[in-house]
Amino acid sequence: MTPLIGIDANTVQLWIWRIDPDAPVPPDCLAEADEAHAARFVRAEDRASSRAARAGLRAILGDSLGLPPLELEFDVAPMGKPRLAFPANSGVHFNLSHSHGLAALGVARFALGVDIEAVRPVEDDLAHAVFSPAELDEFARLTPAGRRLAFFLGWTRKEAVVKALGSGLHAPLDRFSVSLTPGQPALLRDIGWPPGDESRWQIETFASPSEHVGAVAAAETGWRVVAASGGALSVLGLAAPPGRVEIGVTPALRSEAGG
Repeated sequence: MTPLIGIDANTVQLWIWRIDPDAPVPPDCLAEADEAHAARFVRAEDRASSRAARAGLRAILGDSLGLPPLELEFDVAPMGKPRLAFPANSGVHFNLSHSHGLAALGVARFALGVDIEAVRPVEDDLAHAVFSPAELDEFARLTPAGRRLAFFLGWTRKEAVVKALGSGLHAPLDRFSVSLTPGQPALLRDIGWPPGDESRWQIETFASPSEHVGAVAAAETGWRVVAASGGALSVLGLAAPPGRVEIGVTPALRSEAGG
């Protein structure tokens, strides 16, 4: 088994880096499959984001496993969740997400899900497409000013749970509920299918001053999230996001403060 370097059993390493068109792409970290995936995007900025996200994934996992990034091989689990094919039985679990110029990667010794989203205007009707009845009741009790942030808190938490399960689009989003009120703890409140054991789950929220929020979820408890420093990112050829990534808090957004 290839050792997982520097990650203890109860820690999620959270890496967040820029993937905008001006962000650097670490050298020797893109395989032909990565370039082919990026080439499928029509917009140049989407191609740049794809390349920067995949190069970062290889750079970070290669460093974690003590292997050259291009030696890593990936495949997907039966339900579509990406995983390491080589090295096999490495003991490393990861999940990658990206949105509007930032990528977020969680690395741990247990299965996890990660989601990041830029907080942006959305129609309230969209909540009815993704939230459970209990979540819709909570959403309706919020002020109009608080609903935008609440939507993305709820959405990223639900996506992180779905990705931890490896269920992809097969998960019934309206049959489980998470907390979504800003300033309240991140919780998985109920699961409407067997075994339905919410107590096994832990969710942690993170936020960036660039007005991105995200979540990490796992069917494990007692773990903590540690955000990689800008220095660690720089060593790997990646650019840190502006400002400090905060774990476990949802600070007021500049756009909300301005009305």
